[in-house]
Amino acid sequence: MKRFQALCFLLQLPLIAQSIPAYDEFVNALLAKHGIPGAALAVTRNGRLVHARGYGFADRESQTPVQPDSLFRVASLSKAITAVAVMHLVEEGRLHLDQPAFSLLPDLQPSPGIGEDPRLAGITIRHLLEHSAGWDRNTSIDPMFEPSLTSERPASAESIIRAMRARALQLDPGTRYAYSNFGYSVLGRIIERVTGASYEQYVRAHVLAPMGISDVKTGNTLEQGRLPGEVKYYTGDTSPSVFADTPRTLPTAYGGFALETLDAHGGWVASVIDYAKFLNAIDGRRGKRFLSPASVAAMTARPGLPEYRDAQTWYGFGLSVRPIGAEATWWHSGSLPGTITYMARTANGFTWVLFLNYRPTRSGGDDILTDVDRGLSAAFTRVTAWPATDLFANYPDVIEAPPALTAREGVVNAATNARGIVSGSWLRIHGTNLAAHARTLRGEDVVDGRLPTLLDGVSVKINGMAAVLYSISPSQIEAQAPAGLEPGWVNVEVTREGTASNPVLANSRHHAPGVLSIKNQSANSIVILGTGFEPSPAGILHPPAPMTHAVQVEVGDQPANVTSSRIAGPGLFQMEADLPSLPAGDYPVTITVNGVRSPAGPVVSLGSAGAEVLP
Repeated sequence: MKRFQALCFLLQLPLIAQSIPAYDEFVNALLAKHGIPGAALAVTRNGRLVHARGYGFADRESQTPVQPDSLFRVASLSKAITAVAVMHLVEEGRLHLDQPAFSLLPDLQPSPGIGEDPRLAGITIRHLLEHSAGWDRNTSIDPMFEPSLTSERPASAESIIRAMRARALQLDPGTRYAYSNFGYSVLGRIIERVTGASYEQYVRAHVLAPMGISDVKTGNTLEQGRLPGEVKYYTGDTSPSVFADTPRTLPTAYGGFALETLDAHGGWVASVIDYAKFLNAIDGRRGKRFLSPASVAAMTARPGLPEYRDAQTWYGFGLSVRPIGAEATWWHSGSLPGTITYMARTANGFTWVLFLNYRPTRSGGDDILTDVDRGLSAAFTRVTAWPATDLFANYPDVIEAPPALTAREGVVNAATNARGIVSGSWLRIHGTNLAAHARTLRGEDVVDGRLPTLLDGVSVKINGMAAVLYSISPSQIEAQAPAGLEPGWVNVEVTREGTASNPVLANSRHHAPGVLSIKNQSANSIVILGTGFEPSPAGILHPPAPMTHAVQVEVGDQPANVTSSRIAGPGLFQMEADLPSLPAGDYPVTITVNGVRSPAGPVVSLGSAGAEVLP
């Protein structure tokens, strides 16, 4: 709960929610007609919050009511957040609307030997923002919801981009509008390459925080990853799970797709109140203007596409637009299994944000959205007097944001940057405001041979068990997973000075080997240091040395003779291997433990003088 809710609890007062009867009647009728468990609605007038209310149930089984600031998946309303982030980078001169998009992603190439459509080189940032890059899901696929596109479970945004670079476009870039979730995923990766931060880290720190918003986050797919205050989602059907190490079928809202992968086009979780704050901050209807008039004009300008030449409405950058005099109305809808969202920012000073925790089928969702659009407009016309109060006072801007973990890459294996972690292995946690400063484990932090679980007020818990800390910083923590983790998806949270972060999920396994480093032992042998080979002791400076599983090493595709393997330190495994006879060249090194193979690690260069380890 937010601070205002906590204060109300301490004072034994009811949570304040202002209600306008016309809107109440509309939402209650909508829920009754379509069997929707719950909803939240925020209405602003000239930057003031005049209506904020929850309806029905956040969790139907427990009869938990929706609060005005309950969290919902916002689905495609995420696109406006991404578009605003891109325009902020344009204002800073770090991006340009007409620069080639894929030149900014040189690391995300298709597999070796596979060509790509030459038209990809002509796709610009502008094309991605206005959905004219050339992908048409109506005649091909929507790659963000196509599990068979890659072998990963679930597929990462990066692997989807590599796969799509090997497929032909359906249209010439810049010639026609075709709605593309994938295009906005590409924008998310561009934001990461340009800023050096993860997409969520950058947006939270440089877009949302200046607006006073701290509780908007990207969400977790699996039900056990629900955020505090987040509603439960209802579809009534099941789907094959896109997640490894889960049941084969799951409720569609909780495993039929990977919300973490959708981040830049559909992965954010927010309250209607915070999303209304975001909309009103873009051009300064409330508080300081975030974007310049020129940026807002670019976002809402008529695209130079043939279908918009005489159109009364069009899609701008993350927004649908209808010009009305010198102003414009913006709107967008969102839809995922289990959630439907809608926002409108009108030319005459109003904003509506409505979130629902139900979507039966895609066609059923369309029927609901039609009723939402008509019903909100009809309710507006029935209001005869608008409240003079501003409920934003009950939900103040956050000056100092709490620690927050990113969902897409929040907790990963320190060696492989994949989600697989093992008891006693080293892992990396990404987020914002995780610590006040950067610092690494020092000798005085080790007491009686035990490694610390607290550094400068920062701690980590995995499934309620304390993790050892090696280093902390505002955006990253390196930690050792506690012993005794069962395989499956586990909750991870960071606490800073008594304030806990949102939980994110990590995948606990018996084996998730990864190579941390390789050194030459001689001209014909190497020493490999890794983590995640098997469960090991945690928190002990000098752990017992035996390993229970044999390790196989390959250099290129040839086996290397392993001469020794042992535990070398806390969470660290060391092995020595003789190099196979291979022609001169560069060869990746992989290891296999109990049938589980590591991703390709560092590269060994073999030449006439022996082996050289490449950085």
